[in-house]
Amino acid sequence: MKRVKAARQSLVKESQIQSAIEDYLRLMERGGRLAYIKNNTGAYKTERGGYVRFGRVGSSDFLLFLHGGGCIHLEVKTSSGRQSKSQKEYQVMMEGLGHRYLVVRSVGEVAALFDGTGASLEGSRQPARKPLDGQLDLF
Repeated sequence: MKRVKAARQSLVKESQIQSAIEDYLRLMERGGRLAYIKNNTGAYKTERGGYVRFGRVGSSDFLLFLHGGGCIHLEVKTSSGRQSKSQKEYQVMMEGLGHRYLVVRSVGEVAALFDGTGASLEGSRQPARKPLDGQLDLF
């Protein structure tokens, strides 16, 4: 039974999870709770056959900017997805700079950040902290 459940979960593509999360973040932004950027990386082929790269390899899928100067880097994965080496290196660098980095696998996990239940999501090595006066109660 566990194999069947895992197979069903893996049918959801990472891009579908990203789209759902972006819809949720858009609502949160319209409500004044945060600002966000969908952080795209990749390359495209030019007319001359060369490639133009954009974005930073390994960077997170979303950047969330919070009241009081907080920033959260969100990396989206499927239920069975794993970070690449460059994504792990980016995570270490961001956490070394004091940023919060989270691996999320559903809209529910992102929503948990805003209802106070998401302090220990996978991918963050930083302990939960108490919000300062005037900050969103996210952790």
